[in-house]
Amino acid sequence: MLSPFLIFALLVLAPLASWSQCMRDAGLQSAANPRGQWQQVFFDGFDSQPHTLANWYLDRVGDENADRLHCFDATPDLVGGGNQALRLLTENNVQFLRITATPDASAACTPQSRYRSGGLRLKPNPLVDSAAHGVYALQQGLFEIRCRLPRYRARTTRYGANAGFWLLSNDMECDVLEGNDGLSGFATTLHNWNAATADCARAPAQGEPHPFWQATYTYIPPYAGALGLDESFHTYGLAWSEHELTWFFDGQVLSTLAYEPGQCLPRLEENQRIIPFGRAAQVLLGLEVVDASFLEAQFDVDYVRICKPAQDLSATATWIPNPPQTESLSPW
Repeated sequence: MLSPFLIFALLVLAPLASWSQCMRDAGLQSAANPRGQWQQVFFDGFDSQPHTLANWYLDRVGDENADRLHCFDATPDLVGGGNQALRLLTENNVQFLRITATPDASAACTPQSRYRSGGLRLKPNPLVDSAAHGVYALQQGLFEIRCRLPRYRARTTRYGANAGFWLLSNDMECDVLEGNDGLSGFATTLHNWNAATADCARAPAQGEPHPFWQATYTYIPPYAGALGLDESFHTYGLAWSEHELTWFFDGQVLSTLAYEPGQCLPRLEENQRIIPFGRAAQVLLGLEVVDASFLEAQFDVDYVRICKPAQDLSATATWIPNPPQTESLSPW
């Protein structure tokens, strides 16, 4: 039997009094999950180069399509200017990671890339590191990111670049956040890479390759309920249980995908539970160029956090090197 990875749980989802404040106290507060039941197992506030380098790979080799318009800068200098795409900065007393995409015609990028950008993979990576297999014992939990969507210089189309925080296994992808700018909003998605299955067959859309590369199980169209997402920091979260997946925006529920027997979710069932990945997955963060329509794009990330229920005694945080004991979070 395959061991599930980070299966997120909220037995009953209720409106959250204050997502950020509860997470400060390492507890997600709701009617069914009183204060203190969530325990933080990973946090990066991007205020320390040694801590960030200890927790993330700065390259994303092996998970990119060959036709992408960017390459990733893996230079390990985040504070001295050596890395052209990833910088640790402070602005208005907020310390954050800035991911920048800029044109780059150097030999370091392939001819088709045309841009240099930043992409991070959380360590250890279960699809790359042989030592990482079997250490993911978390059974329940949630992901959270606080960020500011991309801002552009001299953009000529509505596309540009996609900012993303997501999970990726050999056959599944789950987007906690995917956003283009502060006006187009953002999307959340769960889909299958091996989507050409008989029980999920559908006619491909015009111009879509066949077999289509993804089947989408749940998708929130770009959510534009809070304009100016590129002007200020907002919090995006994903909670996940054996029964459902729930996406949040600034502490409010956006969408829930519940398991229904017999529904078209290939390889998502294990002991009548919804297992979106069925195996260990990568945790990814980055800014990916969609089209060559700008001179610069910036994506700012205040923090990334992963939690588990405090009562889950079977869970272990041994895969997290030196998690911080305390941290200071800026308000929304």
